[in-house]
Amino acid sequence: MNQTPPIQPPSRWICADCGASGEREGDCSACGKGPLVDLAKDGVRDWLLDEDTRRRETHRNRMLWVAVISMVVVDCGGGAVAPAKVATTMWSIPGVLALIGISMGLWTLLLRVFPAKSKFDALKR
Repeated sequence: MNQTPPIQPPSRWICADCGASGEREGDCSACGKGPLVDLAKDGVRDWLLDEDTRRRETHRNRMLWVAVISMVVVDCGGGAVAPAKVATTMWSIPGVLALIGISMGLWTLLLRVFPAKSKFDALKR
């Protein structure tokens, strides 16, 4: 049976930008962006997990805006084809509810296709 190996806990040093582990203090060899932080210090693990949560929430919010703006563009773009029909649909309660429902469905689809990846899975207990 083919099983994936368990996530190994990181070494004492970890990059706050990409989540790669390092052997010693210094710059990250994986991404080259930032210094490695010391997991042995108080609060560093919680700080990294909070940053990861914030990053995933930002991703979710971006996907929501993409879905809403896409539906507004599609709805307004339909006005060029049938202006009277779109004008009555866009300003009616069922039309607005339909746009909201389709936007939420598109948002869910976007989150499944482009999921927010966690950089610090190994830090979770």
